[in-house]
Amino acid sequence: MALPGRPASVLILTVGDETSPGTRLRPLAYRSYLERRGHRVRIVFPLGADPNRLRRRRLLRPFELVRDLRAASKADIVVVYRKTFPGPTARWLRRLAPRLIYEFDDAVDLPSPDEPQDERSRARYRSNFRATVAAADLVVAGNRHLAERAGHPRTEVVPTGVDLSIFRPKEGTGRRDECVVGWIGTRGNLPEWSSLSPVFERVVAARPGVRLKVVSDGDPPATPFPVEVERFTIEREAACLEDVEIGLMPLADTPWNRGKCSYKALQCMAMGLPVVLSPVGMNREVVEHGVSGLFAASEEEWVGAILGLAADRELRARIGRAARAVVERSYSLDRVGAAMVEIIDRLLGRTGGAGPAPAGDRPRLS
Repeated sequence: MALPGRPASVLILTVGDETSPGTRLRPLAYRSYLERRGHRVRIVFPLGADPNRLRRRRLLRPFELVRDLRAASKADIVVVYRKTFPGPTARWLRRLAPRLIYEFDDAVDLPSPDEPQDERSRARYRSNFRATVAAADLVVAGNRHLAERAGHPRTEVVPTGVDLSIFRPKEGTGRRDECVVGWIGTRGNLPEWSSLSPVFERVVAARPGVRLKVVSDGDPPATPFPVEVERFTIEREAACLEDVEIGLMPLADTPWNRGKCSYKALQCMAMGLPVVLSPVGMNREVVEHGVSGLFAASEEEWVGAILGLAADRELRARIGRAARAVVERSYSLDRVGAAMVEIIDRLLGRTGGAGPAPAGDRPRLS
């Protein structure tokens, strides 16, 4: 057991490997902040995490569980990121871990859209989520909507932070007769981009200087209008947005999407770009309409917002500056890292040295 002022052992059990977006942007991103505070951090990844080898993954689960429980018994504090457990397993983990935090940034109480949506699957997800949350001393949720879904008496809202040393406003501007409208996301989210196909047809027809760009690990479906596609790489995560002048984050209003943490929008905003986004879930909190971004719900609103920004460089610059300021104020990795240090230190009975919280009105520990 860690004593006040002594380094603590922090174990993070995560659902993804080093390259999965959530693990990379949360536990791996704030790890260095905990280590600078003096904590010893160990991140444990799933066994056989390759999604293309699901049978091997299932066979390894019992071994992974034993490994995780043994590791938990040796740590001063355990952070479970996104993983959920059946009731008996969650209670064993609660018994073995001296202190337990549950952290999540998606609607993990629901099957993801690419999984079976039958009632049996939904009931299993709900049950495992509730059991895992109930076992925790404290819950860290990526946004307010998720915090409400957790329903835990001790909850902190900590958004996904953007590394402002990497995502920086670009120098200069592109060609005056062009305006690049960009979207970045995984192949699983490409249907969200494709849903705007009628919008893009009208935008390109009305303003031929608009160029459409998609950055993804998958290819968008064929369209009757030209689209530039760049394959996503971690090394070019920010550089791929340097020629973009308007960022997009369309979202259907579904229970799954209401749990999203608006990271696509925040990436673009950190680059000093105006964003057009659906008024769904956390998106409503990230921007102020007309000041740091534009909301669009209907086809007419999407067309009007994109064309209005494409025609007005000064408007794009003004909204882009305000968007960058929002990220600096509330969503930078430095602020998120400081918040996680503060949370863990308080759970360990320590105070001081954690720095400011990421947002002034986030829930406090009770």
